[in-house]
Amino acid sequence: MMQRGFPAFSLGFALVTAASVQASYAGGEEGIACAAGTEEAALIQRHSVVNEKDMTVPPKSALLVIDMQNDFINGTLPVAGGESIIPTINKLSGLKEWEYVGFTTDYHPANHISFASNSPFNLSPFESIDMAYTSLEEVCGEEYLSIYEESAANCSAHEVHVQFSQELWPDHCIQGTWGQHIHDDVIVPSSAFIIRKGLTTVVDSYGAFTNNYGMYLSSNKPSVLKRIEENSLRSTLKKLGIQHVYVAGLALDYCVKYTTLQALRRDFETSVIIDATKPVSEKTGAEAVHAVTAAGAALVQSCKILGTC
Repeated sequence: MMQRGFPAFSLGFALVTAASVQASYAGGEEGIACAAGTEEAALIQRHSVVNEKDMTVPPKSALLVIDMQNDFINGTLPVAGGESIIPTINKLSGLKEWEYVGFTTDYHPANHISFASNSPFNLSPFESIDMAYTSLEEVCGEEYLSIYEESAANCSAHEVHVQFSQELWPDHCIQGTWGQHIHDDVIVPSSAFIIRKGLTTVVDSYGAFTNNYGMYLSSNKPSVLKRIEENSLRSTLKKLGIQHVYVAGLALDYCVKYTTLQALRRDFETSVIIDATKPVSEKTGAEAVHAVTAAGAALVQSCKILGTC
């Protein structure tokens, strides 16, 4: 079920620097790789310009900017008001005090399972379907075998490892398309990291820390959880000593919400920068606010971080 080049339990994530993403856009997909050496150099560079007396964010904090991509702003799956938060995002990501800045992007293959156009059941965008997966992240169902081949299985009940409901979407953020690129008005610092998610063909990815398979994986499967967490955003942030994660971007009721819940589950203090995000709908946005605050997240205004209020 994995894309070629990822190990069996890869969640389909790739960490790259902003500079290498620009290179990969120009020269194919060679930039999709872990940039550990570059990460160390970028952190040293960032630390060299930090002046503690001017800090406006707590020490050991990370900023995660979620999915500020063309398709989510004025493309195939737009979030109302998404473009209006770009100036705030730019001010936040430009602060030198962050220990880590990451920009997530959906990076889907054209045959991604979350697209209604790929559904073998002739479903429409925004309809939902129940999904089941094996321990190897193979999608269960005879209907998927001809589409996804080795990434699918005709499962018996005892082979089902994870089950959850998948909402189907219009085609969006397809690798190599205009819609997949971060919006031109969004300023991505050269030392920031691009966290590509949704690379795995048969599993969707809402949160920055794990795909939806990992998100719904029961905690009573520790061996699988351990293998998932070994090469993850969590591991990177823990190695940097990050204590507090701030989340902004699109959309509040989906990828911002699930990134926040995943950060809390991994024992980070977590805040949503509430004026630097927008929901798909006001109703589900309010539900997302309730969900994250009930789980322990704080809501903060950007001016508190920027020191302007």
